[in-house]
Formats: sequence, structure tokens, C-alpha cells
Amino acid sequence: MNLTNREWKELAENVHLGGYEYYIHKSNQSIVEVPSEELLAFDDTLDLEEIRRDFEDKNEMFERILPMDTESEFEIMEDFVEQLPDCIEKDKLEDSLKGRYAFREFKGILKKMDGLMVKWTDFKKGKEVFWVKSQIDNIFEPEEDLL
Repeated sequence: MNLTNREWKELAENVHLGGYEYYIHKSNQSIVEVPSEELLAFDDTLDLEEIRRDFEDKNEMFERILPMDTESEFEIMEDFVEQLPDCIEKDKLEDSLKGRYAFREFKGILKKMDGLMVKWTDFKKGKEVFWVKSQIDNIFEPEEDLL
């Protein structure tokens, strides 16, 4: 699929933000944006049933691009910490991942550390792009079954 780096970043960000579900057409590789149920709950001008009927008629030609699950997001946090040089900040981030409310604690620590939030954001966005690209690659180049 031929997208610029900026387009990949935008698609990945949108997939992970929610509000819309993203589907890719299996033959022409076009991307379709469909309002999610959460978005429709706040906008009564959109008719969910009509949108679904129109889309489901053609659904077999589309594959959904899924947002990252919680486990994968946690692994990204672990990967980020692992690649940091040994320092007090690394120790604090490692500790935050061991306790309750790991996501909140992790981000709270990042906010207190100069420059680390920017590094985290860049790291996470790169992983999100990789996540989306991998799904799309698998749609068009499925792995061969090993016998």
C-alpha cells in the first residue's frame, strides 16, 4: 500500500483514537471510515442501522484494521523502558509497570521527567504505525500455512 509517512502516522493515530472503525478494501486497498457505536451514541443525526446495512452488503470485501489491545500497549511500555539507558528514570518506570494502575503510573512519571514524554510519544507512534502496517501487510500477503 502506497502511503506517505505522514499518511501512515495519521491512519495509525486515527485507528488508535477510536470514534471510527477503519476497514481496508481487499482488492483496491481503499480505506473506509465507519463511525463506531461510541461515536454514534453522541450523534443522533447518524443512523447506525442505515450505515451498517450499507456497509454489511459489501463487508466481505473489507477487512477491519484493529486498534491495539491493552496487552500490546503494555508491551510497548515495556519495550520503551527496556531501550532506555540505565538511570533513575528507567528504574521508576520499571517499578510503575509492576504495580496496580500501571498505565496511569507510567504516564504520570513520564510527565514529571523533562524530555522523556516526547521520546515516549515518538516511540509509541512508531509502534502504532508498525501495528497498522503489519495488519495491512497480512491482509495482502497472508502468511503461508506451514505443513
